[in-house]
Amino acid sequence: MANLNFYNPSAAMLRAYMVNFNDQSLRENDTCFGEYLETRQLSFDNICSVLKKLLTIEDLSRMEDYTQLMQSNVSVMRVDSVHYEINLSQTEINAEDVLKPDVGELVLVPNASLLEMPLPNPLILAQMPHIHESLDPRDNKCRHVGSILKVDNSRVFFEYSKIDLMNLHKKWTIIFRSPRIPFRLMYHALDLLMVCRTERNYLFAIPNLVNRLHKSDYFEEFSLINTQIATNSEQLQAVKQIVNGPNPLAPYIVFGPPGTGKTTTIVEAILQLCLLRPESHIIVTAGSNSACDTVALKICELIDNNVRFSDQNKRVVLRVFSRKRYEQGLDNVDPLVVKYSNCVNSFRSFKNFNLKKYRIIVTTLCLVGLLALEDTDVQFTHVFIDEAAASTEPETLLGIVGVKNATCHIILSGDHKQLGPFIGSQRASSLGLGQSLLERLMLSRLYQLDESGNYDRTLQTRLRRNYRSHPEIVGLFNKLYYNDELMALAPPIKVNMAAKWKQLANAKFPILFHNIYGKACHKLNSKSRYNQQEAQVLSWYVRILLGRGIGGGLRVNQQDIGVITPYLAQCEVIKQILRERGLFDVDVGTVQRYQGREKPIIVVSLVSSYTNASFVTNPRLLNVIVSRAMSLLIIIGNPVSLGASKDFQYIINMCELHENVLGKKIDNKTSLQG
Repeated sequence: MANLNFYNPSAAMLRAYMVNFNDQSLRENDTCFGEYLETRQLSFDNICSVLKKLLTIEDLSRMEDYTQLMQSNVSVMRVDSVHYEINLSQTEINAEDVLKPDVGELVLVPNASLLEMPLPNPLILAQMPHIHESLDPRDNKCRHVGSILKVDNSRVFFEYSKIDLMNLHKKWTIIFRSPRIPFRLMYHALDLLMVCRTERNYLFAIPNLVNRLHKSDYFEEFSLINTQIATNSEQLQAVKQIVNGPNPLAPYIVFGPPGTGKTTTIVEAILQLCLLRPESHIIVTAGSNSACDTVALKICELIDNNVRFSDQNKRVVLRVFSRKRYEQGLDNVDPLVVKYSNCVNSFRSFKNFNLKKYRIIVTTLCLVGLLALEDTDVQFTHVFIDEAAASTEPETLLGIVGVKNATCHIILSGDHKQLGPFIGSQRASSLGLGQSLLERLMLSRLYQLDESGNYDRTLQTRLRRNYRSHPEIVGLFNKLYYNDELMALAPPIKVNMAAKWKQLANAKFPILFHNIYGKACHKLNSKSRYNQQEAQVLSWYVRILLGRGIGGGLRVNQQDIGVITPYLAQCEVIKQILRERGLFDVDVGTVQRYQGREKPIIVVSLVSSYTNASFVTNPRLLNVIVSRAMSLLIIIGNPVSLGASKDFQYIINMCELHENVLGKKIDNKTSLQG
């Protein structure tokens, strides 16, 4: 990555940082951004400069978090020949919230270095690489850069192979930082986009021109790999359009609300391209490793079990992991995915593979950016960007800029009404960085529905048949977020698990709200919250489900239950309570972790109680929460705090209407029923 610029913040952006990025500072010598502040609209002309500025705000905000962890007069303790440990003094923020093992760096700064070159002003500039880092390790001014391995409360463990053991007696100033690889790749992509008018035209296609120039022709017959797609007209439409060639002048979108088979659809399209378009060379990507693994597993399963791929299966797909991901361990990755990866027996860089020999490459957007940077001379015919609504537009551009050629098709899949990208800076989010490319396009005139509810099928397909959840569960998020356009078609035998559960007064409505008025607490120096009372009630539900079953002679296994909460701190509290009861296989995770997943039974702890519930009541977060359950949804929370949200109030009202509300207020406490 020697050819990847560090993209140090400009003097103007540092001045803006010093005044919290107020409007006046962002307008300084930038009429383009001044106009954007008025319109909040990206355009062909302003996309590069605006996104670069928004990205810099987020970048500097992340660096600020690292800066707040800086320590002085610190001793280093040796663990073994290359592993070391330091103890942190108390800081205003929790180190575990900021430092990422296997990604973050730790810089040991000796006093001799500070005497010659003191820490900069503003201090955030200490996040940049320093000339003393390249000195001989024996030089008393050398700044030593180690890799963070683990953060445990106030202790940080790191790896470094060149520390002179005599130096361990010194006291050090400690700088924590990130290599900022994703940010630097996104800046690079925006630089490329600035000089590439063709790709900017693609991102801002003109409706009349698109409609006039496009021609399409379909294969008459499809021999489907997943034959169930034949009964789903929207899925079949998407597969046919992608295989026969979507509109060449704009991205193609597969809009997939919860449970509508988005992944099934794009996997079928990918494999049909392999079978019907011998010249096709496909890259499948997403912002997260988990999303990539989900798609890769479906592809690998179908390749392994289908005779049509038997002659070429060794060269059909390659799942490319980064070295960091490999070093973190692949124990939670399906062995079949590992079998088709660059990590069979040991790690091999993508540089050691002839990527042209593989029909399908599956990897993260960040690694796609690195592929483009390395100029591997691989020409792709199709780029599938899954969970595209969960990535910022600059991140999504990593899968387009420098990858797309004149004949390459871009297919975006996702749902902008579910969780969007995580943005650490509230200022960057409020200025628009949180809007994904998929969302921007779906809200544009080109992709909108006409007065009759129709749309251009050469540009998009909107899936609407839900095969995941009970009709009443679908009814909640369908009413709140999808204008009642979804169809609940899950087989009753799959979603009627709770039909005889005694805790439901109305078993035809398998959604239960449990009132509780607990206390939301913070971990020390952390923004994350937990609620001990809610955790205890949740544990009670898990225990009665596992102990008594769900009625009708149906037993419940730990793997049938998913626990969702918006806060990591609450995850840890719940896990601890369940572990104490020997329940290790009940899956507990944040809302972000559960996006794209499902469980027969979902139990939710919302934590917020007589506190600002704006985070918990985010409509996109709520949409994910209520759409994960197949047969039974149990929501635990404070109805007073949550009722401030009209969406939550609707859910509570529906539970009351069907008499599925438990827990009552007695001296601000909750009495368990049953």
